[in-house]
Amino acid sequence: MQGGKGMSENKKPLEVVHPDGRIEIFETIMTFELTDLKKEFILYTDNKVDKDGIVHIYGSEIRYPPGSDIPDLLGMDNSDLTTYYRIRDIISRLSNNGKGIVNRPNF
Repeated sequence: MQGGKGMSENKKPLEVVHPDGRIEIFETIMTFELTDLKKEFILYTDNKVDKDGIVHIYGSEIRYPPGSDIPDLLGMDNSDLTTYYRIRDIISRLSNNGKGIVNRPNF
């Protein structure tokens, strides 16, 4: 995964290790920074499609621990609705030309 400022369309695999040890593989769609918040985010998908043909897209804040190039996924702060709606808008634009849904596992 690529970090840094601006947008990066990676299409690289993202391995998520859950606290219970379960591992899931996703495809990275893009990383970007909301510069006014000084926070970096990742959008990713499991490429599952719902009954309406909508691709599932997830989002999470990411932070790189000191000395590591492997980020931690922090989820999203549900209490910060302004940021939530900004991220949701980006996901909606990417998901089937604005007809997408926002999945909430990390929101």
